[in-house]
Amino acid sequence: MFSSARSTAAVLAVALLSACSSAIDEPEAARPAGEDGRYGLLVMTHDFGDPGVAVSGQLAAWSGQPRAAVLHALALPDMAWLVAGVPAVGHCRAVSAPRTSIADGSAGQVTLLGAGELTVTPPGPLSPDDALHLQPREFPRLFFSVGGVVYDADAPQALPFLAHGTYHVRAPGDEVGPIVGDVQAPGPVHLLDETVGAEGLHVRWSGRGAAMLTLSRESGGAVRGVQCRAPAGGSFLVPAAALVPFGPGEAQLSVGEVSRRRVTVAGLSALDLFFVSRDQAVVRLPSDPVNE
Repeated sequence: MFSSARSTAAVLAVALLSACSSAIDEPEAARPAGEDGRYGLLVMTHDFGDPGVAVSGQLAAWSGQPRAAVLHALALPDMAWLVAGVPAVGHCRAVSAPRTSIADGSAGQVTLLGAGELTVTPPGPLSPDDALHLQPREFPRLFFSVGGVVYDADAPQALPFLAHGTYHVRAPGDEVGPIVGDVQAPGPVHLLDETVGAEGLHVRWSGRGAAMLTLSRESGGAVRGVQCRAPAGGSFLVPAAALVPFGPGEAQLSVGEVSRRRVTVAGLSALDLFFVSRDQAVVRLPSDPVNE
């Protein structure tokens, strides 16, 4: 999960799905083409071993584009997968990223909007210098159909990490806004062990809350993965059946606890504030984990 929040675009939102009978769920059906939408994301990420928190945010308005295509154009796949929803506790589902994203603008446009200077203040009686102040930055023209501004602070030391503390987000408003919201940081998460056996991939980690696990691999320009929602306890088995489609070789494993807070912002249908505390590792999968 969350392969890197340290990019211009790091989109993450969580909408919990109802429980289902199968231990491996199918991904949510793709939305139809030609949608219009307005949505905002601000993601704070703490990676185990880093001194602080990375921040990334986008306030997007789009027309004539499938919502999934917009999210994948702006986000790393693992974060965009969470926008569609997550499995029920104890379950996994297969996910994939489209081979092509928004390219030439012929199907519609995405505009990234500003809300003025964004200030993120950590918890505690800290000095004013501990607050993070972000000016909207011009989005690089990677796609002809995407333009506007984004917020990011890739240096993890830019904002201190205080487990279980409340972080305050403020912006005066410009094209949208103002923004006023708070989100609580999860505790630290540290991977302890990853073992592949006949039953599947057994993962252990330190952390006291429920967690999201994602196993992913890029192949031929596309990304496929398995997304699981683990209960509290620091241990989860990704079933062998979920690993078979990967085939042999290395895959990226990420485990993280996620906090979410939705706030109302003028000019957007919603703004989600997320705080992710995570750890990552590379695991090597056999050709057939059932027979290992």
